[in-house]
Amino acid sequence: MNSNHSDASRPPADGLSFSADDANLPAPPFADLTPERVLDALDSVLMPLGERTDGGMLALNSYENRVYQVGMEDGPPMVAKFYRPLRWSDDAILEEHAFVSTLYEREIPAVPARVLNGTTLHSFEGFRFSIFERRGGRAPDIDWNGSGGLSAGSTRSGRSSHMWNGRRSISRPSATNRASFCSRTGLCRRTFAKRMKPW
Repeated sequence: MNSNHSDASRPPADGLSFSADDANLPAPPFADLTPERVLDALDSVLMPLGERTDGGMLALNSYENRVYQVGMEDGPPMVAKFYRPLRWSDDAILEEHAFVSTLYEREIPAVPARVLNGTTLHSFEGFRFSIFERRGGRAPDIDWNGSGGLSAGSTRSGRSSHMWNGRRSISRPSATNRASFCSRTGLCRRTFAKRMKPW
């Protein structure tokens, strides 16, 4: 072995290199959101109401935030959503909560955040979070008329509540165009294509 070449001079096996400046980079946004901190945050809101977590946690899929199913000592599990720091303002989060609550009140399938201690948005050691009842999903409904109705209901709810913030809605294609697409591409099942009739 050549003593003039130490292991420290070799490039990392994965091809990545690091400098002293990397130590000054900010920590990932959820680096301090440990399981213990998640449970402590929830108990800080739930225990005064006579509810307590049992220590069981299951991480759920979420791109921007951190979402967990958490077991309760008495009763079914609930879902906790921790919001990515510096991504949204409190007003934006509360606006979303109000919109989902409006959908729920109009019997459009949605799960509103629980109102606890007079609010749906809580904070613990720098992390903002909300708590939801756990609700099972449902199989997709391939009835275009039905899904269009839900989409239209959601759109009307958003417009009436002035909660759009510049967001766009996608126009629903006509049944004629959908049927034409299916016949051209052959990507749709035959039973599905037969249901595509003009309104």
